[in-house]
Amino acid sequence: MPHPYKFTDEKELSELLPEGRRILNLYLAQALTSNKDRVNIDRSTIRAFHLKKYNPKSLIGPLELYSHIALKIFNEKFKYFSKISNYTEYSEFIFESAILIVNEMNSQAMHSDFIKIGRATKLFNLTCKAMLRDDRLTSEQLIKLCSLAHVPLDSFTLQGICRLSTPFQIPSNASMGWEILDDWGKYMTLQKWLKDFCEKYDSFPLDYEAVAFHKSHN
Repeated sequence: MPHPYKFTDEKELSELLPEGRRILNLYLAQALTSNKDRVNIDRSTIRAFHLKKYNPKSLIGPLELYSHIALKIFNEKFKYFSKISNYTEYSEFIFESAILIVNEMNSQAMHSDFIKIGRATKLFNLTCKAMLRDDRLTSEQLIKLCSLAHVPLDSFTLQGICRLSTPFQIPSNASMGWEILDDWGKYMTLQKWLKDFCEKYDSFPLDYEAVAFHKSHN
């Protein structure tokens, strides 16, 4: 089982960001042909969501439920997503979509705490990353969206920076269930810190995500 890699300091991470760009570019070059494929996140990512535990009568599993909601969002809003041009607008899109995911998944589970916004943003940020593989995006739109994208926050991306001077202390065992991520203001403070950090080295937030995942799995 992979273990999150903890970067020693800013220097180490900054020197590895170009490798993250190479990994990201390889990922983006693998086109997916439909929104259905793009929203179908890895089953292991959602294995912690035990829908049947809360609603034994549910006729749909958590992965299928999430994919249905995300597909609905992008079938309706891909054109809007493709034309987002600033960080505030992008962040509002993530927030509104995450709230929709929370409401619909909690309704299906018949439990108000089945999923909270921190976990919902992790799932949706993965989907937004996959949507960048849509060949309908122009090169200018792709670059813009890469510069605006939020990092999917989980054990790999959170623990990766736990030794750096982040806005608040990140526990050495932090994961997507870290309760501070359910506070939208604190979530955004951390996302903005990541964005600013990466921009300082002419990199995208997703470059960091790529190298954090790669170092944890190799």
